[in-house]
Amino acid sequence: MISHRQSIHRRLNHFMHQFTGPRSKVHRVPSRARRWLFVTAVVSALTACSDSPTKPDTELVNIKGRTFRLELAVKHAARIQGLSDRKTIAADSGMLFAFERAEPREFVMRRCVFPIDLVFLDANGYVIRMHRMQVEPDPHAPNHKLRRYGSGDPTQFAIELRGGMLDELDLELADQIELPTLKLQRLLRE
Repeated sequence: MISHRQSIHRRLNHFMHQFTGPRSKVHRVPSRARRWLFVTAVVSALTACSDSPTKPDTELVNIKGRTFRLELAVKHAARIQGLSDRKTIAADSGMLFAFERAEPREFVMRRCVFPIDLVFLDANGYVIRMHRMQVEPDPHAPNHKLRRYGSGDPTQFAIELRGGMLDELDLELADQIELPTLKLQRLLRE
């Protein structure tokens, strides 16, 4: 009968052979060191792929004389997640969505427990439509049952702020918001 430790070593050796092959240069390294290196690499890879919270990339954006720290949502997953599942949002924060090209878009209030003000912007940062999005009666309802807030015209950027900010800022259609477009374009290409 083999011990638990021997069993683990055998499984680890079998697993290592699947990746390194029997004639690999890795086998010139002593067995214990090879195992340690392999386990370290696996743990590092798993840690890098974990769901551990990372600090989102943010940008300071001036809107009507007031500075907001906006989280950047440039990847598809970040844009879908948006501000969903948050318990609150600070008065001076929000989210800036960037898309590869300008086209008509729709947002929904999926799993949101506080009102959100939405600003759609064209490729030059001009406001083309605004919405005061309200909490859904059932924020966990499927997407097709949630109210849609559309841009109407093609939009390349959108900003979500805490509900009530549109009134505080007195933002109007055709106002321009200076965006970090070069940074956003670079991030979209990555």
